[in-house]
Amino acid sequence: MMPPVTRDRPIFERLQFWATHYALRALDNKIVQAAVGALVWAACIAFIFLTDAGLAASGDALNVLFGVWNVLADVTGLPRAPYLEG
Repeated sequence: MMPPVTRDRPIFERLQFWATHYALRALDNKIVQAAVGALVWAACIAFIFLTDAGLAASGDALNVLFGVWNVLADVTGLPRAPYLEG
């Protein structure tokens, strides 16, 4: 917990305290959480489809995921995941 804000503190410390306070209170709101989540998903989709490296980076991330899946599949005897080429 931060110490109480008093008049002898520099103005930026008081502003930083209040900005942090209101930002954390806003993040408790379900509507704000949904909006932030939608923005993150929209940014990810935009990165994948609007950049030259987006599809390659997505394929690499899936190959990393499938690599872990394949290790677990080998240990447990389940079917292996596909390898993405291209």
